Amino acid sequence: MNLLYILSDTFEEGYEDLCERLSAEEFCNLAFTIVKQTEYLLDRMIKAQEKRFLAEGGIREAMSRARRAHRDNNKKE
Repeated sequence: MNLLYILSDTFEEGYEDLCERLSAEEFCNLAFTIVKQTEYLLDRMIKAQEKRFLAEGGIREAMSRARRAHRDNNKKE
């Protein structure tokens, strides 16, 4: 989704229109569906981050690699 659309007035107007068109039950079902989709996507993102962390390490490991590479390059010069 485009961030500019999300930040625009049009994005909020879409939900205001839904409030008027949908019954309370339908709107609650829509909200529940959005929450479940968000939960699913966040779960996937967390699993991907865990996999990336196991494969590449964290910030300390990355900084240590960069420091060692910098030292190795300076020794060669």
